[in-house]
Amino acid sequence: MSGEIPGFPTIEQYFMKRYRVWALIGFIAVLAMSLAVADSAISNLAARTLLRDLEAGIRQGERGLLGGLLAKDRGGTLNIAPDAVEDYAYTWPDMHRIQERGKGSGFGRVPWTAKSAVWAARRWHDGTIEVTWTRLFGVRRDAAGIYGLVIAAIAASFGVSLLAASRGAARVSDMLGSAANVSSRISAGDMELDMEFRATQELSDMSDAVNQLASKLRDALEQPGE
Repeated sequence: MSGEIPGFPTIEQYFMKRYRVWALIGFIAVLAMSLAVADSAISNLAARTLLRDLEAGIRQGERGLLGGLLAKDRGGTLNIAPDAVEDYAYTWPDMHRIQERGKGSGFGRVPWTAKSAVWAARRWHDGTIEVTWTRLFGVRRDAAGIYGLVIAAIAASFGVSLLAASRGAARVSDMLGSAANVSSRISAGDMELDMEFRATQELSDMSDAVNQLASKLRDALEQPGE
């Protein structure tokens, strides 16, 4: 911008400095919410997949000796006897839903492991509850690529928004700089200039005010005796 005064920031620099903290807070908040939604969707999908596998007879840790050993850290299968169901119900509210519907799935804290898990369960005709489960950490690890895509998408959208805001601020800064230049030339005696900035209502009002001032100055110079 012409006529810049040393020590004063441009409009673009002013807004970037003033609002960058809020922009960062907004980015972190949106990223956290997006990751939470993605995590919930991934966990629910994994739980429904476990339930379909359980209904098809596929259980965690039943892939032969080697497969069972490899799956040990990630989960397994357990049977809850009818007389132990009420004991589990005290610490695991989902047990009532499984009893009522005959099956269920979900994720979170469960009473048989210290770490959060994704689980699926079904009730057999004798009242036994069969549960198959896997560590939630393992599900998240397997879905690391999806979380990465979410982070990249949010970062890209904020980058585009930041670029658009920067371009917009630079455009307004350029127009105001041109307006200042026109005003300076009018004050120097060039009364034939017209300011035509109509991008916003404020710039249009400023252009009209400067043009009216230039018109009155021209009239005053053309009629010095009045």
